[in-house]
Amino acid sequence: MHHRSRHLFNRLQADPRFTDELARLVGTYLRVAMPVTELTELSYWSLSALPATNAATYPRLLTVSVHALETLYVCHDRHAPQDLQICLNIDRATAKSQIRTRLGLAFMRTVDARYRIRPGVLGLQFTSPRSAQDALTRPGIVRAARKLNLDLMRKGPALNWKSHCPDLVERVLSS
Repeated sequence: MHHRSRHLFNRLQADPRFTDELARLVGTYLRVAMPVTELTELSYWSLSALPATNAATYPRLLTVSVHALETLYVCHDRHAPQDLQICLNIDRATAKSQIRTRLGLAFMRTVDARYRIRPGVLGLQFTSPRSAQDALTRPGIVRAARKLNLDLMRKGPALNWKSHCPDLVERVLSS
């Protein structure tokens, strides 16, 4: 397992789209949105480098999965590989109750929040690590992300543990 993930990690590291800014974003997400990050790694969440998910249409650079749901992932349209999309899934009810201020509503208009992954989950889409990083400074977004992650952890262990990449975790948490 570790040999395969190291090969994919090396490929990801060589990709010019995997910037320090993107690594910092993922590290921030893990620190602020994942309950007890170090103790729940691999048991309840996994981080994959270059997973095969949607490879024919929207290939992923990396994916954070909790139980069976991708909670944060970076992908691109196969026909526009330079245009990265950062997708963050959060608890819908928590987001609605937390983001009622005018500023919060203005922020929600700046990100694409039109799609639902499954009942109770709201997907936010960002076009830059900076805008996604900004979202992770907003307490309402962080609460909604933590709530979703904790609810998913209660459902059971990480199902994507085979594609977990410890080297990538080390890289993003040290950024």
